[in-house]
Amino acid sequence: DCSASPETGFWAGPACSHCAVGYGGPACLVLCPDSCPQGQCQANGTCACPMGRASGACLAVCPATAAGECNGHGHCQASGDRALCVCSGLWAGEACAGCHPGVFGPAC
Repeated sequence: DCSASPETGFWAGPACSHCAVGYGGPACLVLCPDSCPQGQCQANGTCACPMGRASGACLAVCPATAAGECNGHGHCQASGDRALCVCSGLWAGEACAGCHPGVFGPAC
């Protein structure tokens, strides 16, 4: 069994070589928000969220389509406890699926 204490760190894995879920830092002593269930706990105690997720514990999900996160025309960004698409170029809408007003065409 791996070590799990405030003195030795919270370790996991077959060789006890990586931090247990929700812990980060070089000694696996840093606790991440809400144990970071959908992301990777970082050394500074924040969660690194996977694509399409945002907020402190990566629990918020950005709109996605078959084309991917934010319809493939933007990126996911945290806004408080929510995840919002920040659209690229002239793309607009909650999921970056349309064009800005007055702009038309398949590439906006």
